[in-house]
Amino acid sequence: ILEDENGLLWLSTNGGLSRFDPATETFVNYDKSDGVLALPMSLGAYLRCRDGDLLFGGTNGYVRFDPADVGANPHVPPVVLTDFRVFNESVPIGEVLDRSITEAQRIELRYDQSVFSLEFAALNFRAPEKNRYAYRLERFDQEWRDSRGSRIATYTNLDPGRYVFRVRGSNNSGVWNEQGASIEIEILPPFWLTWWFRGASILAVVGWIAVWYRRRVLSLKTHARALQVEIEERTKLEAERLVLMDEMAAQNKALEVQNKELERITYTLSHNLKTPIVTIKGFLGHVRDHLRGGRLEPALEDLGPIQQAADRMQRLVQDLVELRRLGRQTPTLSEISAAALVDQALARSAEEIAAAGVEIRRHLENVSVLGDSERLVDVFDHLTRNAVQALAGSPRPRLELSVRSGPEDGWVHCTVRDNGKGIEADFQEQIFDLFNRLDAETEGTGIGLTLCRRIVELHGGRLWVESEGIGQGASFHFTLPSAAGITALPSAAGIKAPSAAGTGGKDGPSAAGATAPTTRPQDPPLKT
Repeated sequence: ILEDENGLLWLSTNGGLSRFDPATETFVNYDKSDGVLALPMSLGAYLRCRDGDLLFGGTNGYVRFDPADVGANPHVPPVVLTDFRVFNESVPIGEVLDRSITEAQRIELRYDQSVFSLEFAALNFRAPEKNRYAYRLERFDQEWRDSRGSRIATYTNLDPGRYVFRVRGSNNSGVWNEQGASIEIEILPPFWLTWWFRGASILAVVGWIAVWYRRRVLSLKTHARALQVEIEERTKLEAERLVLMDEMAAQNKALEVQNKELERITYTLSHNLKTPIVTIKGFLGHVRDHLRGGRLEPALEDLGPIQQAADRMQRLVQDLVELRRLGRQTPTLSEISAAALVDQALARSAEEIAAAGVEIRRHLENVSVLGDSERLVDVFDHLTRNAVQALAGSPRPRLELSVRSGPEDGWVHCTVRDNGKGIEADFQEQIFDLFNRLDAETEGTGIGLTLCRRIVELHGGRLWVESEGIGQGASFHFTLPSAAGITALPSAAGIKAPSAAGTGGKDGPSAAGATAPTTRPQDPPLKT
């Protein structure tokens, strides 16, 4: 590597000499075409003379030059088209071209002349092998193509249309002729793609369609008159048949649901009555033996389990009767204080709550609901008793009951929350199924929660449970229609509107028109 007086670096290589400009970080290469004949260059054979000349030695001698005399070629080379070929054969003047390709401005090709080539050249004769080219066919090429030393561009199977071919070139020093050369190329479409052929074809098709359509319309009108009466009769019969089928489907579905429920009730009765009956028969035998032996006290003690078994059978029968009654009777609405419902329910289970040592917390707003008082008390009572059972074994059993206006207009949000056993997520919906019990050891018939949900739905509301899992307690939420905000209940609720005397005359709620809340109300943290 030698540095000249201008700060340029000259490097000897096996391919010739290379000049590097540190300012622009660019190279310019010189080989045999530039007069560098002593190739290949030898390692370490270089010298800078006192007069500024640079010497580089090679296997075939040495090269000496003044760096100031070696400069770039500033000549901008003209670019011309030199030949036009179709299917790799040059086209003579008169067939496609009306003059030499160098002077031509336009080429017109048939659609079957699908392969053509253009040859071009940059008129720079100082190291012409270093000339470079870039070309582009507008409407086909998105970017310029580098010819990579070739002077021919070939295109095949172009769509009919007008194109412009452009080519530009550079000399051996990389000086480009940006204007270059260009020529317009038009590829003619086949006759079946010309506008006149398409127009004639469309007219012919339209005319044929018009004639066919007219004849077809006349035929259809004649046929339609004959079928009109038959269609009307069949439509009437089909409508009647569909109505009957809908009625039958509804009845069959209702019967299917009732049959399944009856099957489950029958199975549960046979299963749940078996244990108390066995208990009663077993302890009756003990009582009989004690009485025969004159042992009155043991006989009285054995009557306790008999009484418990009889009570269990009675609760099961009462729950089943109530479940069947819900589907047959239509209760009448009345305006009830929600706080009163809670107080009545707590009064029913006060003995159990006191025995279990449960702390009761009330959060009751002064709101009234529309509903059947006795059945809504049953809902609060069932949920309260279930919560007391779930609190068994808790170190600090606590039961919270809240009633507040819900986020939906016209609905009251009620909550019964405990800090007891909790419910796993997989079972939170199953507990509302008939005869399902999470704990087989817990007293109950498996009907209570089913009854509660049906009573709430009968009032147009919803009942659901929330729990973070075992040991995290559970919250039972349900919504009821507000006496102040709702004007009617869903027709599917099946509840009669109160009379004028009960709810304020003709403006009282009716049994149709309103909708139950569609989103689950959010229960804020309760405050003591």
